[in-house]
Amino acid sequence: MKIIQEIRKEIDQCDEILIEAFEKRMELVLKVLQYKTREGMPILDSSREEEIISHAVKSLKNKEFEKEIEEFMKSMLTISRKMQSIRLFPYNIVLIGFMGTGKTAIGDRLSQLLRMDTIDTDVLIERQMKTSISKMFEEHGEKYFRQIEKDMVKRVSLRKNTIISCGGGVVLDSENVEHLKETGKIVLLSAQPEIIYERVKNDQNLPVLKGNMTVEFITKKMEERKDKYESAADIIVDTSHKDKEEICQEIVYKLLKS
Repeated sequence: MKIIQEIRKEIDQCDEILIEAFEKRMELVLKVLQYKTREGMPILDSSREEEIISHAVKSLKNKEFEKEIEEFMKSMLTISRKMQSIRLFPYNIVLIGFMGTGKTAIGDRLSQLLRMDTIDTDVLIERQMKTSISKMFEEHGEKYFRQIEKDMVKRVSLRKNTIISCGGGVVLDSENVEHLKETGKIVLLSAQPEIIYERVKNDQNLPVLKGNMTVEFITKKMEERKDKYESAADIIVDTSHKDKEEICQEIVYKLLKS
């Protein structure tokens, strides 16, 4: 019993060292964040995290714990990134835009980079109603769906520090925009009609485009919604001919400048 008590005492001492080092590290992380923000430097740097993990593994004396040190460092980096995102974005990041502009994909990637929760209103609606949006349109009509969407927007707007990807028609109701703006900043993702067509042409769950899957019709619908999209947006990011990393960097940069 005495032996295990001595071992536990050593563990407690190690924990105290870890806590002190962790506290110091978090303070330094915030200093780096303040410097980057002040100097207009990119906030997201995935290569730096890979470098930190690699250095930790190489510095490990007992190679038996390689997997564990990698998991430990990843956890610490996740905590650091989440702490930064809460300070940078003490609000929801709301993604709006026409279908095919990349809202869900960009929402997922932003979530990974910023360690923020992400939700998709269309996915939540389908989960709640236990059917597809296409079926809802077909069986009950658009008005029925828009009311369900409105109720969902009101619910998700109560969240904090969350990335919210919205359906393409969410801006058609001004109350939706009001709710989303109460707790978030709205990012309009746009793209050229030809690019949208290429992205969505094989998607069968887009009732607005059912029977009208053409560049001309997409252009027409986008033009109809253009004023509502732009008046709702705090910032606008064109996703045409850009990869996800570029788009996410641009969103973060523009949000911090807005």
